[in-house]
Amino acid sequence: MANILCIIIFMIFLGVKSSQGDIQHAPLLDDKQNGLDSEEPTEFPNQEKYVHGVQRKLTCYSCEADECIKPELCYDAAVCWKSTVREVDGTERVKRACTSMSDQVLLTCNKKPPNSKSEAVYNVECCFSDLCNKGPFPVLEPLNDNGEKYAIKLALSIMGSIIVVSIIIGGIIFFTLLSKTRRKRSLVLKRNKLLVDPELEPSMLHFPSSSLTSSTNYHPHELRATAAGDSTLKEYLDGRSLTSGSGSGLPLLVQQSFRRADIYSLGLIMWEVCRRCISNGVALDYAAPYSEWLSSNTQEPSIEEMRKLVSYDQRRPPLPNRWHSDPTLSGIGKLMRECWHGKPAARLPILRVKKTLIKLAANDSRVHLTID
Repeated sequence: MANILCIIIFMIFLGVKSSQGDIQHAPLLDDKQNGLDSEEPTEFPNQEKYVHGVQRKLTCYSCEADECIKPELCYDAAVCWKSTVREVDGTERVKRACTSMSDQVLLTCNKKPPNSKSEAVYNVECCFSDLCNKGPFPVLEPLNDNGEKYAIKLALSIMGSIIVVSIIIGGIIFFTLLSKTRRKRSLVLKRNKLLVDPELEPSMLHFPSSSLTSSTNYHPHELRATAAGDSTLKEYLDGRSLTSGSGSGLPLLVQQSFRRADIYSLGLIMWEVCRRCISNGVALDYAAPYSEWLSSNTQEPSIEEMRKLVSYDQRRPPLPNRWHSDPTLSGIGKLMRECWHGKPAARLPILRVKKTLIKLAANDSRVHLTID
């Protein structure tokens, strides 16, 4: 696990390192390179610019592109200049012209061409003599492919980031599924126990624990041995075969509910029988259980009346005091109370009732019980 995480971190670092794009930083103009905003005055060639206190007017060539084969002339100019301009699409345009306004001289003319590192797209040369703007045009710096390289590196950077994020998400999903798979395998190993008989072939028998959720890994055709009392309502609703093998065909959960109700009914039957037994020379008349709390002894009690007496009020048929003098009736009375316990799960199983009755019959000489 730790090795895989280290590999993923190394791949992320490698992807980020290889996908870094170079950002072009154009240097700011300093005082020495700034030809427009320089505090130093522009130095013009040594010539007579003024004649008798009046600025000298120049004669310059004026043409553009192909027209420069037979250029025209412009008069009364303050400065002559020629320029080369590179358009956005890479085409170059040349021009010869003049500027007649003296206050535009500093705006048009630069002492130095723009910095080549910033990929200048124009170059202007000024002169201050008649027809001085002839000759070859200014040369621009050659184009370089830094822009294309930057675009390629930017695309690689974006793709590298996407790949790194995809690797991270894929790694998270992979480890999540791997942990779930391992957890399921550990649950299966805990649930399944191999019983090996030295005389027979090895066989698999599954003993699921009640604390584990067996609904996810349960196979409908596998053999499951469930301990009595461990079946749950969820397993019954899932449609699993939870019969006890008694032949009744009812699920074990339903049989347990009937068994607890039958134990309660068995206690009522024993109360009715013992009430008619002679104890200290007295035998009471027959009476239905709970008859002394019912409003009418002639009609069958309703379910609501019995629910109130048995469940809510926790009423039980009374045991006569004279039964305490008879060991057999006293033991059966204790057995009745345990069969009438308020919690159905705490009531005695039928095997314990049978053993108790056999023990009481063996201790009473008046009872002759034949046990097969």
